[in-house]
Amino acid sequence: MVLLAVMAAAWIAAGAFGLLGHPLRHALTWVAMAVAVVAGWPHGDRSLRVWASLAAAILAAVAMTASDLPTVNILAVGVLAAALAICQTGTDSTPVQYTHGIGGRAILTVALAAVVLGIFRLASDSIPAVWLLANGVGQALGSLAGWIAGRPLWVGASFGGVDFLVLMAALYTGWLACTSRPRLSRAVYAAAAILLGHLVYLVILAFSDNLLAALPEVVLPEPSENSRVGVWAWGNAVRTLLPWNLPVLAGIIHLAIAAAMFRWAAWAGVPGPPPEPSRVGHAGARVSGGAAGTAGPTSVRTRSSGRAAGTAGPTSVRTMIRGGAAGTAGPTSVRTMIRGGAAGTAGPTLAAVVLALLIPLVTVLAPGGSTLKSKTILVYQQGHLQLPKPEYDNRPEEAFGMLRVFVESLDGNFATSPDLSELVDADADSTILVLMHPDRPWTQDTLRRVWEFVRRGGSLVVVAGPKIREGDSESSFNALLEPTAMEVRYDTAVPATAHWEDALASLLRPATAGIGDGRNRIGLSLGSSIRTRWPARPVVAGRWGWSDPGSDAARTARPRYDPGEELGDLVLAAEQRFGRGTIVVLADGTPLENEVAANSYVFTGRLLGDLAGNAFSPQAWWRGLLGLLGMVGLVGLLAWRPTPGRLAVAAVAMAVSLTCAVAVTHWATRVLPDGHYHVPNNVAYIDASHMEAYCTETWDDFGLGGLTRSLMRSGYLPLMLPELTGERLKGAGLLISIAPARAFSAAEREAVREFVREGGSLICMVGAEEAAGSRELLADFGFEVLPSLVPPDDDTRESTPLGKDRPLSMAYVDTGEYKTALQTYAPWEIDCSAEDAQKRVWWPEHSQNHGLIIHRIVGKGMIGVIGDTFIAANQNLESQTSALDHNVVFWRWFLSVVAQQEEWTPPNPSRGAELPDELPPVAPAEVGPEGPDDANSEVAP
Repeated sequence: MVLLAVMAAAWIAAGAFGLLGHPLRHALTWVAMAVAVVAGWPHGDRSLRVWASLAAAILAAVAMTASDLPTVNILAVGVLAAALAICQTGTDSTPVQYTHGIGGRAILTVALAAVVLGIFRLASDSIPAVWLLANGVGQALGSLAGWIAGRPLWVGASFGGVDFLVLMAALYTGWLACTSRPRLSRAVYAAAAILLGHLVYLVILAFSDNLLAALPEVVLPEPSENSRVGVWAWGNAVRTLLPWNLPVLAGIIHLAIAAAMFRWAAWAGVPGPPPEPSRVGHAGARVSGGAAGTAGPTSVRTRSSGRAAGTAGPTSVRTMIRGGAAGTAGPTSVRTMIRGGAAGTAGPTLAAVVLALLIPLVTVLAPGGSTLKSKTILVYQQGHLQLPKPEYDNRPEEAFGMLRVFVESLDGNFATSPDLSELVDADADSTILVLMHPDRPWTQDTLRRVWEFVRRGGSLVVVAGPKIREGDSESSFNALLEPTAMEVRYDTAVPATAHWEDALASLLRPATAGIGDGRNRIGLSLGSSIRTRWPARPVVAGRWGWSDPGSDAARTARPRYDPGEELGDLVLAAEQRFGRGTIVVLADGTPLENEVAANSYVFTGRLLGDLAGNAFSPQAWWRGLLGLLGMVGLVGLLAWRPTPGRLAVAAVAMAVSLTCAVAVTHWATRVLPDGHYHVPNNVAYIDASHMEAYCTETWDDFGLGGLTRSLMRSGYLPLMLPELTGERLKGAGLLISIAPARAFSAAEREAVREFVREGGSLICMVGAEEAAGSRELLADFGFEVLPSLVPPDDDTRESTPLGKDRPLSMAYVDTGEYKTALQTYAPWEIDCSAEDAQKRVWWPEHSQNHGLIIHRIVGKGMIGVIGDTFIAANQNLESQTSALDHNVVFWRWFLSVVAQQEEWTPPNPSRGAELPDELPPVAPAEVGPEGPDDANSEVAP
């Protein structure tokens, strides 16, 4: 059981079991490791050092499994399995051929296989050639299975089950080495079983559409206005798993094969019996029980029942020196374990640790920073390009107008060109050419101009997408890519999840290291896939999705998987060196669109900065070659006379080195927009680091697409804040917090206070039911949102809900001639103890007893608090096609108030007048050295 649990944990950690949300994948890995620990729990007397090794391994494995890096997750399983092998043998230093008992040898063999899988995953994620090779193996296996099934099957490494085969190959090699001679027939039968079992899975995968057709019809819930609870039916549940979790079947098949291999194998003889607890007498003589040695092959059944196959005479001195049984009484010290264990193994252990530390530094580390300072982003005006920004009198769809503002916030220059004539004299090293879905034929002169620009050291970003064929408009990006090994397919890459969340595989390069694929941070949606061959390099791949031929799926948004369509591992972004320059292809322009860019700017900013900086890239071919040679050497060192200690220490060393390399790369390439290049400061951060109460889907009912549009209309550059630090806030003019569930740390609260004191604006939207996370931060400024649902034994006053019906309209401007009102979602009472606080909206209107919107000046800045968590949600503000105009007007007014600009007066709503054009930017209100109101502008204690 322990062997199977370790194997399952390694595959779950690698994501080989199909589409799983990352938190669920981590949890299932922990469950599988817990099963392994329970099944492999040591029995009998064990030394304190053995128990300490097991405890340390469990803690390390749990911590490593929490990492966002799959390689580290897999290595965690290897560390735990190595500790379980120590528990079985009673020693951390005995090589596998001298390990006492078949259980210890088998566990160590599985631990080695898990570490090999982790090394392979690192190679695949950091060396493009390995990724392409693994994907090619998956495609070949799929083609073979499709030929057997009589229907096409087009898969890559993920659905092709390459991770299963890598672990099984390592396990097969170690298992074969530990069994007795003759081995030929055993080797043939086991290899045939592994291959045939894998083909059975692939053949079943080829008929996945038939499995779906055999399920009962979809059961839909009864329509109801009062209940949003769905209905559960087993057929509905199974449909969500096919084909995305069908790789679980491959895991089950391989686990059964592995169980058979270990159950009926004839193991090679063991030089010595299991060591019994040693006793040191008063004279210092060491006494241990058991025979001196055993000989001959022993079956698992014989060993498990306790019957020895035979005994032999005392072990020779040479055997004792080499680490044999006769000379090993009791566990070795931790120092011995780190140095390599038994005599003669210190050198290989030290070499393995050094290689494990160096490999991530060679293949991943990119310490050089990326910046757009003094660089030029040149955008070709021809193509599927819209550059307007959202205004109060228009709602541009799929526009890229905020790209200029974003580039300028990074101290870069933004320019457009109608004919690319600027490329002739452009400084190639400081210019990035961006082509937004070109849809007109290219002249040979223009093509040569572009190619020569890149050869001289320039960078080219081709933004593609589903191909267009309408009248005179036809996508022409492939003409630019003709001299490369990249080609945009005529298809639509369809994700299994919205915006590829938890379904992407990003190679560890500067533009992607440490970003992750959760919360739509890369911003991809329905695009095309890229046919990529060496020497082109994939950057981002859609691991769980499929290729729908043509572009109908993108237009109708109703895709469907059909047999024979490519399943999994679709390249969505790729790059290739071309002369001295680089060509990057994005198969989808969504990350650059106005509203989506608020979330994906970290990826796009790092991509542009990396191209502009020409940093010491880990993607260089020689670094990949060195890394690959190092990995081969590391596997050899771990497999040569393997010991649990060497395996565990090397795995931990590689995990630590990889984590540090990714962290350093992520920090060095961080994107820090600075709004001080614009007057007034136009960078607006929406906090996304404290589990806020909004949906990351831009146009979900509780998303923030409408709020980001309102910010853009008011001249801001809205960006999601990945981490709240003083360094980031120094470049911002506005910070928005929406009902965080996680409280702010002391350092974060001090950074926010300093931000406001120095002239920043802070907006907090939080109702009583979600007030806990904001309570301390609001108290720093003298604000309080009373809690709701106070326990009976608590004397705290409960918050008062404002109004009994929803929606509730509340006036916020009274000119004497007319009033303007906003529509709230779920308003609650808030309070402020500062004397200079101003209530702008309250309930009921005839009194100011219960405030909904209160603001006050603090230092040079201002804080405004709204007692309604979802007042800015799309449902209460704006969707892609419609808007609540009176709430759009409210945000225009409120943003002018908190920015301390000239307060904008809303138009008379009774006249039905159109919203006026956007006002020109105005200078911030004049303030003294200590702020507008020195008497009452300090932060509340």
